[in-house]
Amino acid sequence: MEKFIKFLEDNNAWENFERNFIEQGRDVKEYKRCCKTFDRSHISVAFTWSKTREGREYWSEIDQKWKEENKSLKERLLSDD
Repeated sequence: MEKFIKFLEDNNAWENFERNFIEQGRDVKEYKRCCKTFDRSHISVAFTWSKTREGREYWSEIDQKWKEENKSLKERLLSDD
């Protein structure tokens, strides 16, 4: 989780993430369990993006960036990018 929080802070998204997580009444233990179950889905399982001030597009961009930064070397080498 430290790496994820640092990522959000580095992308000026931590305060938005924290606010939405709290406003949508998410449970920390349940969230952490989901993150372990669904690898690299830290943002997509956190809260409903469409119910935030930032909106779906904002969170989608952050989510894509998080997933890209956390691809394994094997995944990067095998991708068509």
